[in-house]
Amino acid sequence: MNSVVLKLPILLSVRFIVYCQSDGEQRPSIESLMPTAEETKLYWARWELLSMVNGVLYRRFVDAEGRTKKLQLITPAVLRPELIRRCHTGITGGHLGFRKTVA
Repeated sequence: MNSVVLKLPILLSVRFIVYCQSDGEQRPSIESLMPTAEETKLYWARWELLSMVNGVLYRRFVDAEGRTKKLQLITPAVLRPELIRRCHTGITGGHLGFRKTVA
């Protein structure tokens, strides 16, 4: 967990998006994002597909009619290597292949 604490300033790159989403605000202006990280701007561009569920930011996958089919956890880029490492190591690590993982 120390690695997470050390990377906290980098995690702030998505803080603005999480804050706006959790307050139910409209999408902020692009001008307000100019001093933020590139990652923040990418999430801004996909604003309509983002949802807050129990205080956690997700990306929605929708069908042709616009109904939500799946939710994907938004993991800040700096935490992805650690998340992948933890999911793929230890006695419960790995997965059963693409088809079974996505199903």
